[in-house]
Amino acid sequence: MRQLGILENKMILRVSDSFSRADNPSIIGSADTGQSWTVLTGATWGVNSNKAYASAAYGGSCAWINSALSNCTVSATFDIYATSSGLIVRKNATIDIATLNCISLRSTLAGDVLLQRWDNGTPTTIGSITGLTLTNGDIWSLECVGSTIKAYQNGILRINATEASHTINTRHGLMASNTTVPRFGNFKVGAI
Repeated sequence: MRQLGILENKMILRVSDSFSRADNPSIIGSADTGQSWTVLTGATWGVNSNKAYASAAYGGSCAWINSALSNCTVSATFDIYATSSGLIVRKNATIDIATLNCISLRSTLAGDVLLQRWDNGTPTTIGSITGLTLTNGDIWSLECVGSTIKAYQNGILRINATEASHTINTRHGLMASNTTVPRFGNFKVGAI
């Protein structure tokens, strides 16, 4: 199993979800630390074999937890990769794709990873890396401090970007756009 290493050592855990609960295709439930998951209107998320997943394909499908933190590290294990799946951070309170504002880290099957700012449901790429080897079981994390956002794959810095938008938003979670393939485990949010 891959480790976050120094990133995990720097954070004070506020949210943790192992998804170790009964399979349910329509309810993702609550984190191990007690916070409830919320999903985008029209989206359906659940748990299968102790992994979170979007159980119905939906454009921009995401699930999130309000951590009360905007400066934090957010991480998850990507147990199964799929195009346009990944992490979201600093999401606004809306539950509608048309007004979705957040930062996302999404993979492509070609080994590309995009860091994007979403404004009213429209993504703009603010950082990217191409040609990575994406292996099921990778741990991805986003470290957000002020306007600095750093993306790590298995503890290795892959993207370093500056983005002043959405810095006060405290909702963080998972994204699986138009697919039911990706599976996520060990979701964590920590204060840094």
